[in-house]
Amino acid sequence: MRNVEIIGTAHVSKESVEEVERKIREIKPDVVAVELDPLRFKALVENRDISFRYVLRNLNSFTFFSLLLTVLQRRIGKKLGVRAGEEMLQAVKVAEEVGAFVYFIDRPLHITFQRLWKRMSLKEKIKIIFMTLSSFLFTKSVDIERMKDEDFVSAILKELGRASPSALEVLVEERDAYMASKLLKLPDNLKVVAVVGIGHVKGIKKYLENPEEILVKISF
Repeated sequence: MRNVEIIGTAHVSKESVEEVERKIREIKPDVVAVELDPLRFKALVENRDISFRYVLRNLNSFTFFSLLLTVLQRRIGKKLGVRAGEEMLQAVKVAEEVGAFVYFIDRPLHITFQRLWKRMSLKEKIKIIFMTLSSFLFTKSVDIERMKDEDFVSAILKELGRASPSALEVLVEERDAYMASKLLKLPDNLKVVAVVGIGHVKGIKKYLENPEEILVKISF
């Protein structure tokens, strides 16, 4: 595997924000890759707010999942005193300070959710909607350190896979392959730090080590 240091984060964790800054300053990479696409970065910078009422008005759209997950992340982040995605913004900020090139490696969000909506059966859509809505009832106590534990995250992904194999493939496995493919396009001699959610670390490493499997997973 090429010279890539992957930092796995929890998207609503103060500790993740601090870890991202510390490692980028220590490593002083040539490139900082972040789990964002340009439009999502723009939305984070502008700190756009999305109301739950707006989410409910989009129940029949593929954007429903994106909007609902955004609201849920922001709700948890507010309880923890950190904005969802803050570690990505910090990665960009510190990258610019150390003179590193900022590289957006995630697939555009609208493509991901278009693929998800088309792939999921009606039964899977109902299950995922129910799981996501029910999450709003259980955010009073959040153990962020557990969210950064690989075994805990693996258990969550297995649960997602049982509820909706299509959702697991499109939201996690395809994006792992996509982000690995973007990293593989960088010259071998560059020192790279990649900042991604902890749930993507294992998959990205797998595809970096086995690039021949990328095209099997997804066509670009």
